[in-house]
Amino acid sequence: MKFQTILRTLAGVIGIYLFTYAVLSTAGGYAGPVATVKVPLSPSGWRTFQIYIWEPKFLELKKDRWNLGGICFAPVIQLDRAVWHLDERHNSAQQVTLKPGKPVITVPVNEDQISQPQVDECTQDILNTVSGLV
Repeated sequence: MKFQTILRTLAGVIGIYLFTYAVLSTAGGYAGPVATVKVPLSPSGWRTFQIYIWEPKFLELKKDRWNLGGICFAPVIQLDRAVWHLDERHNSAQQVTLKPGKPVITVPVNEDQISQPQVDECTQDILNTVSGLV
């Protein structure tokens, strides 16, 4: 009899814990930027983007900042970030420096071009045109 009571109590506590997290997660949003990353796009340019992470309402769990609620719900926050609310990347513009001391050109880049090691055709045309003017 005692084992069943303990099991029911444990199931109730876990149910309340998960329900509370679900409510807080529904009211949450993306926080950040928590990091700014520079990725080489070509020999002459870098691609920068900022990373935002999911935070349930009132719960904070980051590398350098956390609160008691974030620590108590850390396992489900980590699971939620790994499965449901993945990190968001917000794109910046690509900055390409033609020559030291020369002006900087800012060219918008799509997120799908981050992994490409070479400059796209449009950017190459711009670089050729500008280098002919300098």
